[in-house]
Amino acid sequence: CLSKSVTVIAPALLLAQDFWLRRRPELRLYLGSIGVSLVAAALHIAVGSNVGMTTELAGGSRATALITMGPVWFRYLQALIWPASLSAIYDVPTRSTWDLPALAGYVVLVGWGLLGIALWRRRDERQLLFALAWFLVPLLPVSQLVFPLENRMADRYLLLSVGAAAVGAAWLARNELALALFAFAAAALAIATERRAVLFSDSVALFEDATAKTRESPVAPYQLGQALEARASWASAAGAYREALRRASSDAELGRRATNGLAHAYVNGGNLADAEQVLLSGRVRWPKDPKMLVNLAVVTGALGKKPQARQLYLELKRDFPKYAAELEAELEQGRGAH
Repeated sequence: CLSKSVTVIAPALLLAQDFWLRRRPELRLYLGSIGVSLVAAALHIAVGSNVGMTTELAGGSRATALITMGPVWFRYLQALIWPASLSAIYDVPTRSTWDLPALAGYVVLVGWGLLGIALWRRRDERQLLFALAWFLVPLLPVSQLVFPLENRMADRYLLLSVGAAAVGAAWLARNELALALFAFAAAALAIATERRAVLFSDSVALFEDATAKTRESPVAPYQLGQALEARASWASAAGAYREALRRASSDAELGRRATNGLAHAYVNGGNLADAEQVLLSGRVRWPKDPKMLVNLAVVTGALGKKPQARQLYLELKRDFPKYAAELEAELEQGRGAH
C-alpha cells in the first residue's frame, strides 16, 4: 500500500477474489487490510498535496470531471487489449457536454457489467465480473472523481488493472486455437515491450515519442526542450519550446516556463535578437514573473543596450525586492567562490 497510491483499494480486490473463489470473507483479514489502507491513503493524500499532484476538478465540477473521464476509460481498455498507443504523456481535454467519445467508455463498462451479471446468474461464471473489478476498482482513486490529479491519465495507473486483461484472456482461451492466438499475442507484446523500454533510457526519444502522440498537451514538447537543452542541442530545443508555446494557450504556467526556455535556447544558440523579442512578448503576458524580467535585462545588456538593461534591473529591485536580494546574494557567493 505504500509502494503505489492505487494499491490502497486492496480490501475491495480481496472482496472480489473471495467472490470469484466462492470463499467466505475472513473478518480479521479485512479489518487489518482496511486499517493499513486508511493509513496509506492518508499518507498518499498528504504527500500528493505537498508536492502539487492534486488540482481542481476537470471543468470545475464533478459532473464535468465525469464527462471528461469518459474517453479515458475507453483508452485504458484499449491499452489493455493492445497497448500500441502507450505514451509518457496523454492529451485529456476538458469536456463539459456529453458526446459519443464521452459516452463510449461508460457504455463499455456498463455493458461489461451487465454481461458479467448475466453469466453469473445463469451459469455461475464469475470471471467476467471479477475481471471488471480488477480493471475498475484500482482506477477509482485516479479517476479524477475522488481526487482531482494533475495527471488525468497515465500508464502507471494500470499497475493492477492489467490483472483484468490476464483474467479475461484466461476466460477466453478455452480451446487450442484461442490459446495459440493468445500465445502469439503475448510473444508480440514481449518484443514490443523490449522496444518500448528502450525509450525510457533516453529522455529525448521518450519525449519525442510523447510529442508525436499528443496534439494539445504542452508538457511533452516542454520536456523535450529540457532534454535537448541538456544535450546543448539549442536549435532543436528552441523548436520544441516553440511547439510547447503553441500548445500552451490554456496552460499559463507551462507557457511561462516555455517562454523562458525558448529565450535561453536562443541565447545559447547565439540568437540574442530573437531571445529579446520572445522575452518582450512574455513580459506582456506575465508581467509579474521576476525571472523573465531578469532574463530580459541580461539579454538587453548583452545586445549593448546598457541603459535599458539598467532600467529593467531597477524595475526588478522596485517590484521584486526579495527576488533581487536573493539574486545579488547568489552573485556575491559566486564571486567569493572564485
